[in-house]
Amino acid sequence: MLKKIIVAIDGSEGSRRAATFAQQLAQQTGAHVTLVTAIHLPASVPILPFDGWITVMPSPSAAQLVEAQRSLEAFAASLPKSQVDARVELGEPTEVITKLAEELQVDLVVLGARGLTPGERFLLGSVSDRILRHCSRPVTIVK
Repeated sequence: MLKKIIVAIDGSEGSRRAATFAQQLAQQTGAHVTLVTAIHLPASVPILPFDGWITVMPSPSAAQLVEAQRSLEAFAASLPKSQVDARVELGEPTEVITKLAEELQVDLVVLGARGLTPGERFLLGSVSDRILRHCSRPVTIVK
């Protein structure tokens, strides 16, 4: 029986479908749902042959964090407050979701498929594919 579900939300249509699926499942089973948005931390790369680094991704602003939380709370509105949590975490999404799934000992991880083409998946990689390979908890990918 499902007692704890974690849903990765990135703002895409696929993640919206995943959230809807998880909420319907939670309503049927009484499971607790944790909605999570993972925001990348700034990325830096070394400048060779110099002894320095350059930041290639800016730090998330306070406004971005507030907007991410607000967006998660909008998803959470369809479930009773006692049945849902909304969390914004900093870090690489695959690491954040797999680590949190272990910490919370969830029964199911729900993700949305973004519908990448084979070329995009090869070049960019797929977060859902990486989570599927690295997470020790059951994973459902909603198309």
